[in-house]
Amino acid sequence: PADPAYVLPTLMSAVNRAVVEGTTTRLLVHASAVESDGRAILFPAPMEAGKSTLAAALLRTGYRYVTDEAVALDPSTLEVQPYPRPINVDRGSWALLRDLRPVIPTEVEPYCAEQWHISPLDVRPGAVAGPSRPHVLVFPQYEADKRTHTRPMGAARALYELVGCAFNLDRLGAQGFGALARLAASTRPFRLT
Repeated sequence: PADPAYVLPTLMSAVNRAVVEGTTTRLLVHASAVESDGRAILFPAPMEAGKSTLAAALLRTGYRYVTDEAVALDPSTLEVQPYPRPINVDRGSWALLRDLRPVIPTEVEPYCAEQWHISPLDVRPGAVAGPSRPHVLVFPQYEADKRTHTRPMGAARALYELVGCAFNLDRLGAQGFGALARLAASTRPFRLT
């Protein structure tokens, strides 16, 4: 990119794409996730829905970090494997998470003008989760100037949303679709605005 502010996001995107394309044994869902007591809360959603902001905010309250990009599920057991990459916090969330602002050397600042890259270990030692089980699905949807509220979703709607968020469903086929169906049926799904 011509603008230095987009060099790191472009590099991170290329690394994530390589991870997704190289993963053949796990079902990958575009989501962030946190964990507590072995139970994971997954936030599947498209870009700009608030997944990373939710993960960072919950991390600082005591939850452990799973990922903010691609939740890796074992298609047979639904066990969630952590992918603890740095949390990418866009400029629009900086005011909400100002206490997590990373210390950035002056010579690196031009590369971080649009996004913070926060290590979960800088938030709190021991903040990275181990393997966990899905417990709750929360489908975030950011809408400026709207009140925050949640509402329950049915399993069929949750499955529909999950299919749209699956990165590698085409490679896993029926096994992947079956895993998503079990995930939607075995968790409590909600819409979060």
